[in-house]
Amino acid sequence: VTPPSGTVSDVVKCILKYLEDNDVDINELEAIGCDGTVYQQKKNDTPV
Repeated sequence: VTPPSGTVSDVVKCILKYLEDNDVDINELEAIGCDGTVYQQKKNDTPV
């Protein structure tokens, strides 16, 4: 999935929407992978 921006909230929303759209039970989910790109966030959701 590709979020509209790199903010933490957009990334989370995008992942959750994908899981919901594909009927994935998050209670059965064991792991989520990523491409390895490092993206740190400050408290106010802006890039470091």
